[in-house]
Amino acid sequence: MLHGFRLLILCALLLGGAVQVSADTVVSEHLTARLIGENATTRPGDTVTVALHQKMAPGWHTYWRNPGDSGQAPSLAWDLPQGAAVAEPVWPAPHRLPFGPLVNFGYSDETALLYDVTVPADWPAGQPLTLSADAEILVCAEICIPVSGRVALDVATAVVTEKDPAAAALFAETRAKQPLPAPWPVRADAADGRFSLRLNGPRGDFSGVTDAYVFADAWGVLDHPAAQRTGVDGDGLRVNASLGEAGAGKTFSGVVTLYQRDGPARSFRIDDVPLGTDVATAVSGTMSEKPVSTSVLRLLVLALVGGLLLNLMPCVFPVLAMKALGLARQADAPTSKRLAHGLAYSGGVVASFLALAGVLVALRAGGDAVGWGFQLQEPLVVGALAYVCAAVGLNLSGVFEIGSRFANVGGGWIRGDGHTASFATGVLAAVVAAPCTAPFMAAAIGGALLLPPVGALSVFAALGVGLALPYLAVSAVPGLAHRLPKPGPWMVRFKQFLAFPMYATAAWLIWVLSLQAGADAAFLATLGLIALAFGFWIWAQPGSPGAAARGIRAALVVIALGGAAGLLGWASLLPEAGPAKAADPAIAERYSDARLAHYRGAGRMVLVNMTAGHGVSRARSTSAWRSAVPGSRNF
Repeated sequence: MLHGFRLLILCALLLGGAVQVSADTVVSEHLTARLIGENATTRPGDTVTVALHQKMAPGWHTYWRNPGDSGQAPSLAWDLPQGAAVAEPVWPAPHRLPFGPLVNFGYSDETALLYDVTVPADWPAGQPLTLSADAEILVCAEICIPVSGRVALDVATAVVTEKDPAAAALFAETRAKQPLPAPWPVRADAADGRFSLRLNGPRGDFSGVTDAYVFADAWGVLDHPAAQRTGVDGDGLRVNASLGEAGAGKTFSGVVTLYQRDGPARSFRIDDVPLGTDVATAVSGTMSEKPVSTSVLRLLVLALVGGLLLNLMPCVFPVLAMKALGLARQADAPTSKRLAHGLAYSGGVVASFLALAGVLVALRAGGDAVGWGFQLQEPLVVGALAYVCAAVGLNLSGVFEIGSRFANVGGGWIRGDGHTASFATGVLAAVVAAPCTAPFMAAAIGGALLLPPVGALSVFAALGVGLALPYLAVSAVPGLAHRLPKPGPWMVRFKQFLAFPMYATAAWLIWVLSLQAGADAAFLATLGLIALAFGFWIWAQPGSPGAAARGIRAALVVIALGGAAGLLGWASLLPEAGPAKAADPAIAERYSDARLAHYRGAGRMVLVNMTAGHGVSRARSTSAWRSAVPGSRNF
């Protein structure tokens, strides 16, 4: 599976500041890009080297030819005079750009890509050769901002080629950062998901090397976040890595960088080395080794700790506290009885996380580019979650009681003291926890979605175990159960107090709905919440002796709850507010495949802003970036 999230989790595309284009330069708040020629004059028929120079703001970076788990390599669409030709760019050696569980490859501060441009042999000497290109560059920090514009350069021609002294330092520094041809025989092997690169040189050539890293030219050949192990023996230096989603192919091309104890790192090109199948199972030598499984173990620990923290979130704590109040009443019950409730609750939590993760993994296996929180991109789901949180709040406030009027509904499956009710409460806890995972679980969840299915499900199971662990511990350990406060009137007040975090969560979800479907949708959903509360209030009223009165009450309940459902459905179907303004290239609108196809068919460029944490998904028409670039893996 792709070790190449999101981000995360993680990396959202947003429009940055204004882009200014001069005759030869593109300037944004975080990036300046321009073409620079190496020669002062170039003779017709000769070749001049041109640099695409990129200067980034502090803390920002651009990408290598293989951007890694996310990002996009810079590209130039050249517009050349007839007869002129331009070669593929020469890339400086990249460095690793870790971001949570992801690893990207690129450049910070400034860099330059070198292009060899051949001047037509019949070009009139003394007439400038105008080079121009449409540049598309993604510059990123914690967010990514696409920068597009036209860069241009007039190459002066003459009967004699002369270097430009003003550009000499830039080109010398750029060439110094380019990887050198490997001076040793190189062997590359791949088998059973593992990759090995060996530099067969004298041991002394690697005596000052403290570590090494292999960068594959092609995306997905190697597993980017997985640790690479390096060692030196009598046959030279070996680097072991894991193969990525794309697999090895028949040959390997890339860069290997050797990090020195004293002095700068050295990088070497590896071009079209045939792949064998002799992959060593261990590396011995002088350098530290990190097992590939370390990243998975780290994600499991992060998920477990994140699940524990979820218990303190406003949308989860009331549900847990509601069950804790039940445990306080059972403090003197046999441990086996309390443990059975704890296991049932834990089973509901873990099963819910596994179910949602299973759906997500299945969708990704089918080719859908979805991430954690995809369900929150649907207004209907967001509104339904708001209803659930409001209903829990009403129950905590005492408007209605689960286990009395509702005890006979559905065969009593939600009776307050049954094991089924404990399982259902675990499901409820997982459901209301889903919107709250983003603030501190982005790294672990993003990484999990990039693992193979078994690893991904393991991380989500660890998240569920962390969420269930406090309740399970109190259920299983008699001492902890007896430390709970004794039952008393305070429990009623505390239970009522817990309603307010649930109301706050419902309000937040309505705000999310307003971002997705507009203010009208939020208003309709709010009316639906009022209808929902009215329906529960009517249902909880003391029964009347007459059949007619009971029928009227039942009809009112059906009308109220049906009206709430209808209003929510209506709200979820509304288009985003202000669709008439969509012609303005700076206006965002709700994403749909049809709208994206419409803009692309019209030759418009589109930025798709994808987020999961708050469920907002937008498509923005702009002249700055074409989001649907073939092969794009941006977050």
